[in-house]
Amino acid sequence: MGTVARTERGHFVFTVKEQNDGTPWILLEPWGGTVSAMEDAVVGFELAGNATRQSAEQIATFLNSNLGDLTFTMFSSHRYFS
Repeated sequence: MGTVARTERGHFVFTVKEQNDGTPWILLEPWGGTVSAMEDAVVGFELAGNATRQSAEQIATFLNSNLGDLTFTMFSSHRYFS
């Protein structure tokens, strides 16, 4: 049997969060449902250099305005494929 794939699509938004020390980071947050493979998981992005809250907000706004749904494909060789 060849490789089998399962693809799911979900809508996510980018939101700005802060670490305990105030450093901003961006969270990929499910919006109106989720991709089952990403349940109980967090996807975040640390920002380069001396990013400020304001620059993080600009980045999140840009991403939310220019990206669509997240597509997640898992192949049968992946340990979590079921």
